[in-house]
Amino acid sequence: MLDQAVALQKLCGQCPFMIQHPAARVSETQANRVFCRGTMTAMHEIPLDEPATRNAEHGQSRATNVGIACLAVASSSLDVITFLTLDQVFASAMTGNSALLGIAISRGNWVAASKPAIALIGFVIGTATATAASNANLSSARQRAALMKLLLLEATCLAIFALARQPSSDGMPIVRHSLLILLCAFSMGIQVVVAKTVGAKGVSTIVFTSTVAAAASSLVNILLGRQSGPQVRDDTVRQVLSFAAYVCGAVIAGILAWSKFVLLAWLPVTAVLLALVCFKTREYAGRK
Repeated sequence: MLDQAVALQKLCGQCPFMIQHPAARVSETQANRVFCRGTMTAMHEIPLDEPATRNAEHGQSRATNVGIACLAVASSSLDVITFLTLDQVFASAMTGNSALLGIAISRGNWVAASKPAIALIGFVIGTATATAASNANLSSARQRAALMKLLLLEATCLAIFALARQPSSDGMPIVRHSLLILLCAFSMGIQVVVAKTVGAKGVSTIVFTSTVAAAASSLVNILLGRQSGPQVRDDTVRQVLSFAAYVCGAVIAGILAWSKFVLLAWLPVTAVLLALVCFKTREYAGRK
């Protein structure tokens, strides 16, 4: 602001007491209104570097979209793996696990009920842990550091699962079986908080009923002219992209499972690490 005031003074010979009025912050047109302290009357507009600002914003948006898509692939592929190898339990779909729990209880099958119950417990613990680590009152730098640590923790949990799992649950000790379910659900609980931390409005990388509903509502409002603007468009694109990525991840995991691909369990780990790279790229783009 000082540099702009000095430049304006040299150009127009105005008084040296130019300041930025509190109400005249950078607007959508990215212009700074400079005022004279004596009259507080708008005198000039000095445009900021709009192309550079737009490029940085677009870079951040692209990195966020790709990162969210990678997390969606991680959750869908992990759901497929746990459903096929851990006796039809979902790692991230707690609605499905709740339904499975209710069915098992209604039939008096307590062994079957224990599996979705363990998944629910692991998910709650993971969400609570990540929430405690990502305090909203922290500075931006510390929040970004916490986000990276959470993604690394999630990737570590998934890597442990990939090393410890078996192609089938047949013959797997019950304790080991339960710990794997707990570990996978714990990692998905972390991922819920990560998606919120990166500012993915209306997007969940694991619960897609609300995401599909939000995307459908946004599309209808856009078509009817009720909503407009780049932010609405970006949010809608992100919602549709995350759901498409979830479906694609499930299809890819299903094909790899059918073909008995030995490295299938490493697909979620890879997706989370790619998401981490994307969010680091977003951070770098924001500093330009």
